[in-house]
Amino acid sequence: MPTTSCTTNTESPGRSDSPLGRTVLIANTRSRWGRSRRTIRDAVQCLRGRSIAFTFHTTRHPGYARQTAAQAASDTDTLIVCGGDGTVNEVIDGLCSVPGARRPRIGIIPAGSSNDIARTLGIPLSPKAACETILAGRTRAIDLGCINGRYFAMASTVGLFATIAAESNKLRGLSGAVRYVAAALKVMAVMPDPWRMTLTTDTATYEGDFGVVLVNNMPRYGGLLFQPAADPADGLLDVLLVPPVA
Repeated sequence: MPTTSCTTNTESPGRSDSPLGRTVLIANTRSRWGRSRRTIRDAVQCLRGRSIAFTFHTTRHPGYARQTAAQAASDTDTLIVCGGDGTVNEVIDGLCSVPGARRPRIGIIPAGSSNDIARTLGIPLSPKAACETILAGRTRAIDLGCINGRYFAMASTVGLFATIAAESNKLRGLSGAVRYVAAALKVMAVMPDPWRMTLTTDTATYEGDFGVVLVNNMPRYGGLLFQPAADPADGLLDVLLVPPVA
């Protein structure tokens, strides 16, 4: 299943003479239920220790990272995201929402509960090591998916997994995989009805009742490995269809 053609690179106003050029840092202080603050502090100290000037934004509400990224798209060289997969995805979607924008490089400092995007791309989970990776300047292009005009880097799902994901966001204090499994057990105790869906690809159409449709650009989702063969740079999306669960 081919991806959309939109791609992005992974890597006080930031000075243009900085090694990273004009740099913006977007940090989600609510990632990992507020425990991301230490990661954010370490990231800021690392950047300042390397004399990197940057404009610093902390997210204020859902969608803020997307809005800030869109505003920064045309006059920023490096956009650093300190947060979880949701924050990273918001930033990517925001950049791709601006037609014809000269999109900046994206650097990721993982601060979420699962950090599946960072793990897939080989980005260190340590804030200092992640900063050093960004400062090294190595980038790679990745594919993106698009649904109803919104872009995603990792996955999009309909059905049972979407219900589980919504429930997992309500659980506090658990790591990514443990939280997802706990949410799954809670949802499956009162199993929802199957969803009737039609899925059309370049080569076939699938229609029927499904428990899950999971479209992956990366191997992991919710802290778990679902599509080991998924490659974020192969020009394809991997689709998992699961029949209704009894």
